[in-house]
Amino acid sequence: MLAGVLASRGLIAEAESALATARDLADDDDFASQVLIRIAQSRLLADAGRTDEAVAEAESAVEIAGSSADIDLLGDAKVELGEALARTDHPESAGPPWREALARQYPAARLVEVSARTGAGLEAWFDLLTRDESAADADLDIDYATYGEGEALLGWVNTTVR
Repeated sequence: MLAGVLASRGLIAEAESALATARDLADDDDFASQVLIRIAQSRLLADAGRTDEAVAEAESAVEIAGSSADIDLLGDAKVELGEALARTDHPESAGPPWREALARQYPAARLVEVSARTGAGLEAWFDLLTRDESAADADLDIDYATYGEGEALLGWVNTTVR
């Protein structure tokens, strides 16, 4: 949504104007618009230092997005909730929404939380980076004939079109 982009660029007056227009035009049952409006409003409120209101808007966005089947929309709302919570007096509360958003978007990924400031999680991260990769790849069952056929089908075409 335009208001969210403008807000992230620091163009507050323009973002507020675009947000007002979006509110006027969006249907109440348009989940995506309602969530994006609340995300943009949350950013504006957080930027203005009104963190409690920003958190409330972001929580509302999460609630609305949670009632739809759009996992990307829910992920965006949870990220915004984390951003709003990070600006409060308890920034550590931002972790759970961010973890939930990452888990939904990348369910097979391994999440390693690291803090360069405190050093928390660094040992686990270094262990992950320096572990023996041959052991990690040993359990892959790859049919190289099928792989080769697929790679041949996806081969590059080098040509010039005039």
